[in-house]
Amino acid sequence: MARPVSGRPPKLSHTQEKIILRWVRRSPTEHGLDTELWTAPNIAKLIEHEFGVTLNARYLSSWLHDRDFTPQKPQRVPRERDPGEVRRWLASDWPRIKKKLGGKEHSSP
Repeated sequence: MARPVSGRPPKLSHTQEKIILRWVRRSPTEHGLDTELWTAPNIAKLIEHEFGVTLNARYLSSWLHDRDFTPQKPQRVPRERDPGEVRRWLASDWPRIKKKLGGKEHSSP
């Protein structure tokens, strides 16, 4: 005879969990968020809005981590960054600067 599971029953159904995991595989902007990054508080708000279930953001972070989703950090890129100009600088200016340093072993920036 099966024993009942102890502890509090889960707030989310298995189907709801699958839906949430599908959400985080896509862009947050598709769900009306202003950022390209998922955060636990934003996911918590979306869950509350869609399912009427309130989850603590810290719990949600652990829940996502247990499912191999890690916190996202934006890659900061200056708006005015020009890849061609960066290549030109690395080809012309960086070797000159490196030479001035006395030929010491320095990696490129």
